[in-house]
Order: sequence, then structure tokens, then C-alpha cells
Amino acid sequence: MSRGQGDRLPKTDAPLAGSSRHGRDGQVPAQAGAAASRQRVELAQYEEDLAGRVDWTIDAPRHTIVVHERGRIDRLRTRIAGHTHQFGPPLPGDLWFIPAGERYRATAQGGVIRYSELRVEPLTLHEAGARLPLPVRQAHRDEMLYRMVLQLGELAGARDDLSLLLADSLRSSLVLHLARLAAAPREPATAREGLDAASRRRLEDYIDAHLDRRIALADLAAVAGLRRHGLPAAFRRSFGATPLQYVIARRLQRACMLLRETRRPIADIAQDCGFFSHSHMTGMFRRHLGVVPSAVRG
Repeated sequence: MSRGQGDRLPKTDAPLAGSSRHGRDGQVPAQAGAAASRQRVELAQYEEDLAGRVDWTIDAPRHTIVVHERGRIDRLRTRIAGHTHQFGPPLPGDLWFIPAGERYRATAQGGVIRYSELRVEPLTLHEAGARLPLPVRQAHRDEMLYRMVLQLGELAGARDDLSLLLADSLRSSLVLHLARLAAAPREPATAREGLDAASRRRLEDYIDAHLDRRIALADLAAVAGLRRHGLPAAFRRSFGATPLQYVIARRLQRACMLLRETRRPIADIAQDCGFFSHSHMTGMFRRHLGVVPSAVRG
């Protein structure tokens, strides 16, 4: 991933985390280049300050999976495959899958974040049975993939035999997991499309208008014109998150906006955003954004 402004601090630079990014002099770091020649699955971890507007670009011959681990992103705008998307605050474990050859551009603003980039050679997935073309996924949830990426990051830099064997096993499991997802039978068009544009807008408007109240799955299903049991899958296909994840993200986003733009008491903001109390909102901020509300206010 290349970027325009700010400092990007690599957290791992061992062969496991070999990065193809360019250094300050425009050259690929020697260790990263050596790792790239040896490995077909690479992991790099970064911390980055998004205090000013930051621009990212991915345009690589390898599949790239970006996993958000922690930290606050207030605004995220992306463009890929001719489509522009706007996202609320990502949650830990949200991931972006950029297939090889796709040009991905993003603009972000927020606080200090930590994320990982997993890079996989296309031939590796093809040999494991993945179908082509692979789909673009944004703000996607995959707990198994997330946990494997975290484990690989913990093993970065280890040199003992057991750690190296475990890292190799994790990389192999990761490839098989991705290949299985890519090789799964395609869903019928009606199921794959999820909610239509009008239903999505109704749900967005309803959720934003009721953030200070209890939002029930049955109510969302009625707004979308679906049966209760059919809403979660359709919602996830359309929004890239479960209804609960989306509601939490919208509540956090509104709270961040009110903290930055008003001097209202934090307890009042918590109530208006649907949190039970000041302490409940603080706990959600710590869990999902890695900061306390007062840090957002500055």
C-alpha cells in the first residue's frame, strides 16, 4: 500500500512480515525484498496516525487483504472497480479484500490505528482450488481469517523451530480457507444481490432516526419488507456487516461527531446515541476504537 501523507510505522519487518511497500528513498527495503522472493503468503503490520487526511493506494499483482485491528477511523472513503463507498468507523476484525490487479484508492481520517496487510500470490490460491475472478469485499467480517492473521502477527520475528512450523501451518491453513471461500458455489442472483437500493435507504434512515432507542431485529425486518429470519443474511450482503455491527458503528460514529462538534456532557451524548450510560459508552469506545470518549473530544 502506498500513501500520500503522514508517517507509516512498520511494526514487523521479519521475513514473515516482508513488505512490498517502498521506503523513503523509493526503494523496496532489502529485507522485505528478500522475503518477497521466498514467500507466497506475506504479512505486514503497521501503526499509522490519521490525524491529517491520509490517502492510500493499492495496485498490486497480488491479492491484498487489509485487516483493521484497532484504533479510530472517523471517515473512510474508498474507490474500487468503478464504485465509491463511504464507511463509518471500522470495527476490529473488519477486512478489505482487494483482488490482484484491482486498483484500490482510499482516503481516511481519524486517530492512531493498527492494521495488517496480508498478501497472497494469485497462483497460490489458484493451485488451492480458488475460482476466478475473486470478489471485492469491503468492511467484511471473517472471524477465522481475523484470528489467523493476529496469530501470524504474534509469531513475526520468532526463530525457534516450533514457532516457524506453526507459522507455516497457519499460512497453509489461511490459503485453504481463502480458496474454500473463493471456490464456494455462486449464490443465485436474487440472494447475492441482497437488499435493493430503496430498502437499504429505508434501513439507513430508520437506524439513524432511532439510534437513541432500542432497535429490534423484527423492526428492521418490517422496514425492509422481509421476514425476521431472512433479514440478517440480506443485511450482511448489502452492508458488509451484521445489523448489530452496523448499529454499533453508527452509534459510535454519531457519538464521535457530537464529541468533536459540541461541548455537551458526555453522559448526555451517551444517552442520545443509545448507550445505557457514560460508562457503557466508554467501554464500547475502548473495545471498538481503542480510546476513551474524552480523547475524541480533545
